[in-house]
Amino acid sequence: MINEALGGQRIAVTGATGFVGTAVVERLLRSVPGCEVVILVRPGRRASAADGARRVIVRNDAFSRRRDEWGAGFED
Repeated sequence: MINEALGGQRIAVTGATGFVGTAVVERLLRSVPGCEVVILVRPGRRASAADGARRVIVRNDAFSRRRDEWGAGFED
């Protein structure tokens, strides 16, 4: 049902660095491979938004299945 409704769409997710937001992003990437997920991340005091997204989302254990499947291209 999710794939049919959101396939081929661009989906913006705010709060993606939080617990629920990270789970939503992972689920979208896993269940709707044809979608484009865009996340909005504010910069922190010591890190840019890109560094924050990389630290909190890309290196998160919730993405271990995606990391294993996509290999070296995961962070791209």
